[in-house]
Amino acid sequence: MTRKEHTLVTSGPYRWVRNPLYASYFVIVTGVTLLMANYFPVVAGAAVLTLVVIRTRREEEKLTDRFGDEYREYMKQVGRFLPRLRLQP
Repeated sequence: MTRKEHTLVTSGPYRWVRNPLYASYFVIVTGVTLLMANYFPVVAGAAVLTLVVIRTRREEEKLTDRFGDEYREYMKQVGRFLPRLRLQP
């Protein structure tokens, strides 16, 4: 939910990824699945990560509705979960 007084934050960790909390969650789930000698964490982690991807799509639709072109431009420059690689000319 966005409110009238909300502003678009593009500094701090948000200058590299649009969803730093979810990005850190991906790292944690990947680490746990690598440590466990069992398929359950892999299946459970994949299910939860799929739900996170679906959730972020809906969140970003709402942010686009609220911030318009400013958010669209931000989406072009910053990756959803991973930083975008920019090649210098």
